[in-house]
Amino acid sequence: MEEEYYRELASQLRQPHGDHAPAIGEWMNRGNIRINLDTIAAVKALPGTNILEIGMGNGFFIGELFKDNTSLRYTGCDFSELMVQEAQRLNAEFVQKGLARFIDGNASALPFPSYTFHTVYTVNTLYFWDEPTAIAGEIKRVLQPGGHLVLTIRPKRLMKNYPFTQYGFTMYDKEAAVQLLKKNGFTITSAVENHEPDFEVNGVMVPVENIIVVAAATTM
Repeated sequence: MEEEYYRELASQLRQPHGDHAPAIGEWMNRGNIRINLDTIAAVKALPGTNILEIGMGNGFFIGELFKDNTSLRYTGCDFSELMVQEAQRLNAEFVQKGLARFIDGNASALPFPSYTFHTVYTVNTLYFWDEPTAIAGEIKRVLQPGGHLVLTIRPKRLMKNYPFTQYGFTMYDKEAAVQLLKKNGFTITSAVENHEPDFEVNGVMVPVENIIVVAAATTM
């Protein structure tokens, strides 16, 4: 029963679906407060910035972007149709004002013209990149020259101890994430590790950290 539970949890974390999707979105929010706030701080959105988030889930943290900056434009792209619907519902005010939009799409073929965004950020999606070179290439394609990618993950040394990560997760340490971006046309500007409060997974408290890599799209 435990194996079945964790296999289903891993599947839901990859792509929330079915009746459990809203609950999974809420569970991810609780476990990802600090990692999202740390990432948004690293984005450093300036007035007028055009931002893409890949894998925004239900978009619970988007309001943080607009707290002190209502002139930026936000696009969330997720390949879970249910999460797109939840994000539209939770962020109806920003959608109605034309500040935010949510698109059902896959990171391996981003549905946007080249050179669209100043910044792309993504939290806890790298584990699920079946074609990391293709996805890194797509991110670079939609970034304006000199634009930035903020890539946030949890470190492999901790992730490998989580009971659900043996089911379809590809885990990375900081060095591996940095090298992936370097070999795909990005210049690293920073790579930091941050401690977070422990979090409960199925009755067990687990240690939590995050890695945030900021990289500039190399111009040719």
